[in-house]
Amino acid sequence: MSHPSFSTAANQIADVERQGRRIVLGPHGARIVWRVFGSGPRLVLLHGGHGSWMHWLRNIPALSQSFELLVPDMPGFGDSDLPDTQPGLTELALRLATDLDQLLRGEGFAIAGFSFGGLVAATVAANTPERVHRLALVGSAGSGSPRREVDKLWQWRNLSDPDTILAVMRHNLRAHMLSSDAAIDALALEVYLRSCRATRYRSRPISRQGGLLRTLDRFGGPILLLWGRDDVTADPDWLLPRLLSQGAKRSGRIIDGAGHWAQFEQPTAINRALLEFLNADKEYRP
Repeated sequence: MSHPSFSTAANQIADVERQGRRIVLGPHGARIVWRVFGSGPRLVLLHGGHGSWMHWLRNIPALSQSFELLVPDMPGFGDSDLPDTQPGLTELALRLATDLDQLLRGEGFAIAGFSFGGLVAATVAANTPERVHRLALVGSAGSGSPRREVDKLWQWRNLSDPDTILAVMRHNLRAHMLSSDAAIDALALEVYLRSCRATRYRSRPISRQGGLLRTLDRFGGPILLLWGRDDVTADPDWLLPRLLSQGAKRSGRIIDGAGHWAQFEQPTAINRALLEFLNADKEYRP
């Protein structure tokens, strides 16, 4: 994994990270690491399962031109601690909302979530609708949609050979996250490998339990729903019309040329969709 392309990928990650600042909140054993980028209206970005703040790596530079981005590693992911007792969905959303109270001193914000982070973001919005002005979801978990997996994920945690680990990560990216082999570049592999290795939280049981529709109904505010055309975790053609029909304040789009990790594979399209949606309302301006 010392190939020059991986060194370049590591430099790309470091370059983005240097654009922001790192804030650690909470006591030892329950610390959450937040990264803050840019200035302007506040936008929270939540990563997916087996993820970290880097799930949004290819979106942060563009979005931070218009917003102050607050991007955590959720508990048990990335650089954040996993408490002795893994928090459930409600507890996780409450902890994030508590941190946001401290960071924003009661000011409002928009929130976007990817995959497992979409279900968490929707829960934060539903629990604090007076503070969350807009909610955007990318490939959200909890939808109850038919899944479309073709290949199973391969296990990697007990492997030691770097080349074998890399081959497994490449397979898993293609099986679950990205729609084409061409999308699996050194940056995708570096982000995925780092994030998987740092994941201690078990998000899959929560992601598979459903509940997204009920949570969106509880929020009731403006919602943007995005899925990659080739997302294997859902069937967007089946799912999106059903979700849109349940609320007048909802809009949605299927992103061509993208799998589950749509904001990485098609960052320009996702950034454009987010900016169009978020710029319609600047009430969450500091």
